[in-house]
Amino acid sequence: MPPLDSWLRRSRADPGPSPFSTAFDPGAIPRIRSQAATGPDTQFTSTAWLDKLRDGTVRRYTSDGDPKKISFPRAEGARLAPAHRHAARPY
Repeated sequence: MPPLDSWLRRSRADPGPSPFSTAFDPGAIPRIRSQAATGPDTQFTSTAWLDKLRDGTVRRYTSDGDPKKISFPRAEGARLAPAHRHAARPY
């Protein structure tokens, strides 16, 4: 298990990268807390994230339903990890 200080450095309030992304780290999957947007951890709460989704601050993603393909905007192609390029379906 990584030391606590390395976990703290990875704490953030951004959407987690796709498991197919070059930035994906299975030891640092961000979680959204189910609580009201109050207190010192407001940025990590479900209330804050639902507001961001509603106002367009973060982009939504909807799967195309094909588990054998990875669909993504063509402009994001460089972010796809090389091991998964065989399944790429850019649009």
